Amino acid sequence: MAGVQPASEVTLFNGAQSTAAVAVFDSGSLYTVFSREYAQLIGIEDVTVGNRQGINTLAGQRDIYLFDMDIQLRETGPRFGAQIGFFAGHSARNILGRSVVFAAFEIGFRESEQVLHLRSET
Repeated sequence: MAGVQPASEVTLFNGAQSTAAVAVFDSGSLYTVFSREYAQLIGIEDVTVGNRQGINTLAGQRDIYLFDMDIQLRETGPRFGAQIGFFAGHSARNILGRSVVFAAFEIGFRESEQVLHLRSET
């Protein structure tokens, strides 16, 4: 199928608050970044209070705002601490980047069967 991208359900945790999202694995991205709406769902009203980091995307330069929080891939994966970024505005896709997810999991794809393999390294 054209247009299918490898993605995973994740849960973001900010203290006692959590929210589920779907994010795309992106080996070209250093950061794991979500749209601002997900920050608001876990109690972060103003993402710009986070640690600002400029990134380059295919659409040009954008700022993201980093927060220390927990993330869990799928329901069965381990929950672990990470720096999670948020865009200041809406983003069409959420990104699972190298510094968080690729460092914690062995990741493989079987494109012909549209299968994703994840194995925790923690």
